[in-house]
Amino acid sequence: MMTMRYMITISGNGGYDNGGYNGSNQQAMADYDFNQLVQKIKNQWLGKLSAARDAINSNYFNTSQVRQIVQMFSSESDRLELAKLSYKKTVDRQNFRQLYDLLSYQSQSELDKFIRDFR
Repeated sequence: MMTMRYMITISGNGGYDNGGYNGSNQQAMADYDFNQLVQKIKNQWLGKLSAARDAINSNYFNTSQVRQIVQMFSSESDRLELAKLSYKKTVDRQNFRQLYDLLSYQSQSELDKFIRDFR
């Protein structure tokens, strides 16, 4: 039975033991659930940003998952908003800078300030 639990943990979070990186024991969404969520957001013709906000507020993610959500949006302001919103729900915050290439220099600076103020 222990092996089964271990397998679920590995497959459920992309192979990363990412619980606890942010000082809590939260874990990122399981891959299957995350893929379902991505499809739900993509299928929204109107309200895509609202669906993404709701998803972020209701779940925990790893940085790779946040990246996939942020990349669904072309608007710089939407990307920055989602990055800020995601920070508190990211289990591996030490990797959060991996999102910065998705943002302009100005947005990167604003996100840095947000993260500093958050701590």
